[in-house]
Amino acid sequence: MNRLIFFLFALMLIFPPVFAGIDFSIGNRVRVLADKGYRYTSEDKFVAQGNVILVSGENTLYGNEAHIFFKENKFFIKDEMKLVNSEFSLLGESFEFYNETKYLNLVEAIVLTDNYKVVGKKASRKGDEDIILEDATYTTCKDCPNSWAFRGKKIFITPGEYVRIRGAYFLVNGVNLLYLPYFFFPIKKERESGLLFPRVSFNMNDGTFFQIPYFQTLGDNADLTIIPTVWGNWGVGGELEFRKSFKNRNNLFFESKIVDDKKRENGEITHLSAGGFSFWSYDDRLKLFFDFDLSNDYDSPRRFERFTEQEFVSSDFGAELEAAYTGSKFELYLTASQKANLLQRKNYGVEDSYVQIKPEIGLETGEMKIFSFKDIVNLSHGYSLLYTKFEQNEENQNRFSRNGERAI
Repeated sequence: MNRLIFFLFALMLIFPPVFAGIDFSIGNRVRVLADKGYRYTSEDKFVAQGNVILVSGENTLYGNEAHIFFKENKFFIKDEMKLVNSEFSLLGESFEFYNETKYLNLVEAIVLTDNYKVVGKKASRKGDEDIILEDATYTTCKDCPNSWAFRGKKIFITPGEYVRIRGAYFLVNGVNLLYLPYFFFPIKKERESGLLFPRVSFNMNDGTFFQIPYFQTLGDNADLTIIPTVWGNWGVGGELEFRKSFKNRNNLFFESKIVDDKKRENGEITHLSAGGFSFWSYDDRLKLFFDFDLSNDYDSPRRFERFTEQEFVSSDFGAELEAAYTGSKFELYLTASQKANLLQRKNYGVEDSYVQIKPEIGLETGEMKIFSFKDIVNLSHGYSLLYTKFEQNEENQNRFSRNGERAI
């Protein structure tokens, strides 16, 4: 019997005790969950294995195996490691964390947020300082990382603030297009002045389209974007965008594109502009809308289709005004326009054959009750009036004349 007790004691010294269904806390800071675990008394450490979860404050760590060193107050996690908190997620092959100093070290690291993805050979962070990634790439295209990215020797991430890159290469489909010794840009949720992400496109016919936008805030309710541009084989140029919002949903915007066009016969600079504003009165009774899109080359929307926004997607160019006033028992509205069809023979200027509306005025009244008998017989009336003036600069006497007025 004594020999058996001695033999069992020797086994306990040689082989650490095994615990199944691990769930315990280390002080008030860390909770550990796992399928099983081993306690190594001589090394003062605990090894958790299988579906390991460590919870510390707002940070939750996942992995297949975790080594907890009690004396050094250190954690080491390997195999499919993942750290998740409210700001970002960290993934990697192995993870080392010192609880006292809040220093972490990650091998084959991936940093993920809702807006960007960074992949590096190594990542480290101390406390709330920057996340530093070595030999890393940064992109906002999380599902298509090879489309474009910034690669740098070191990438510094201040979560929710800025990304800074030392020795930055700008890559498109894995090809280096640009080198910058130092580059930074904001990743704040709030609006912040600075460089925005480049826009790149390429095809065999038009060449490479490349833009580097600069965004400038103008107070809380206005901003400006200046965009130097290479329009492929068409030439160099740029874009200018201005936006301003007012109270009660009122806003103003302007956008312009220019190119020193190599393909135009006269070599002139091509411009394409759009803008407008909207206005609502405080009681929403009065509404006013105005928008325009203009160009000295009606072929320009096709040339700039990669960066042409919805304002330019139309079969005609020109300006349009709409106004409406809603009273308690009526609505009065007005529309007017001056436009040119993009399918005309001339590629710029006023189209004389286009029928303009100058203006159209309408009046509608609500139903007004005239007679009612015990909700069985109801008699009411309302009015709807419409006046339109049509104007066409060019008249063909042998065909229908479109200059005229109509009232219904």
